[in-house]
Amino acid sequence: MNRVLLVEESKMLCSVIVKLLDELNQFSYDIASSFSEAEELLKVKQYKYAITDLVFSDAHDGQIIALLNRHKVAPIIFTSKIDVDFVEAFEESNIIDYVLKERYENVKLVVQKLVDLEKNSNKKVLVVGQSLTFRYYLRNLFHLHNLDVLQASSASEALSIVEHNPSLSLIVLDECNSQEQTLSFVRTLRRRYQSDGYPIVSLSQMDDTTFRSMQFKEGVNDFLIKPFSRDEFYIRMYNHLKD
Repeated sequence: MNRVLLVEESKMLCSVIVKLLDELNQFSYDIASSFSEAEELLKVKQYKYAITDLVFSDAHDGQIIALLNRHKVAPIIFTSKIDVDFVEAFEESNIIDYVLKERYENVKLVVQKLVDLEKNSNKKVLVVGQSLTFRYYLRNLFHLHNLDVLQASSASEALSIVEHNPSLSLIVLDECNSQEQTLSFVRTLRRRYQSDGYPIVSLSQMDDTTFRSMQFKEGVNDFLIKPFSRDEFYIRMYNHLKD
């Protein structure tokens, strides 16, 4: 049973979240009502997940994110206000997601995100692209959401991986050696595995509308235009991830 650290000053909100966690019976948890309490717990225990606010009486500037990241925990942020500084931090820090404290349904949404993360551990994603650096960037984004990531640097390598991994949930296609290789890969994949219907999301340059149209005709499901935000990345990927 994976352990969750809940960092929240409001006792009432804590009780609601704990009730939902108890009903699930999937997670054990500890509660910290301040930054310093969280710091002490992290010294002696390991956590797979965290749900945390951003502002505490003893830490006003989001230091909780850095604290959790130092202990290799990527949090779900549950807070009352999101500003420009936080959005920039979201792009640069290891944060799973953020949810605003607007209504009761959002409390359930936060807990549901934990459930979804657990389900993701059974899903495999294939990232295809020439750039090792960009593949690693995508891999890290998927790893934050507990997904298993396979990588291929070419269309031929990707096809080999697909053949040996019939349970893939998603293929993310960046630039191959040439546009023709990209189209050939999609064409071959659809011809061989159409019944499986692997969702394919292609990463595309803003001005390459003709190439995008050609990929659509070969069987690509969706496009994500580079550069993209992490918010947009996750929204698009979850639209296509198989259950």
